[in-house]
Amino acid sequence: MTNAELALLIDDLVAVANRAQVILARSDLEVEFTGPPHVRPSRLPFPKQAVYGFLFSEHCLKVGKAGPSSEARYTSQHYNAKSSGSNLAKSLLKAAERLQGKVPVEVMESVRSLTGNCAFR
Repeated sequence: MTNAELALLIDDLVAVANRAQVILARSDLEVEFTGPPHVRPSRLPFPKQAVYGFLFSEHCLKVGKAGPSSEARYTSQHYNAKSSGSNLAKSLLKAAERLQGKVPVEVMESVRSLTGNCAFR
């Protein structure tokens, strides 16, 4: 994702929030974009909230939100297939057959390596 694309995404987020009557200014946001190789966040600074997304190429795999009472969603659950009922790792495992031939071989190797252990670092 380019800086220009990220800026447009942030502008869209602010516009949608304002349409929903949530007063939000660009200056209210702290934006962090971590491209590959991704290192999972160690914590969500208190008392902040986060909107996070997992992207692959031009595809959005997962978007979620986390706050002080759901920090584990932000810091660990999406990285471990056995951590919760619904998470990114588990969804990728379920979709592995459909991904075959549509993503690079090294991506498929990473998806196949997902187990109950943290496979994304």
